[in-house]
Amino acid sequence: HNAPFDIAFIDQEFNLLDASLQPKQNFRVEDTLAFARSVFPGDANRLQDLCRRFSLSCEGLHGALQDARLLAQVYLNLIFFGI
Repeated sequence: HNAPFDIAFIDQEFNLLDASLQPKQNFRVEDTLAFARSVFPGDANRLQDLCRRFSLSCEGLHGALQDARLLAQVYLNLIFFGI
């Protein structure tokens, strides 16, 4: 959620590596925040807002593993609503 923010940190870490250890390929990134904004334009689309919209428990939000689990559920809901 908000992929450019996280990608900047990941890129920074890759740039610290020796060139021989850096990834040799590009990766495709899905930004769920951009996706949510296209499905629900003008609405609040923070992860907490989407969890409430899809009746998902926000317990444990902002822990990396819990955020990833919730985001997977949000993504599936967005695919359903975005069709």
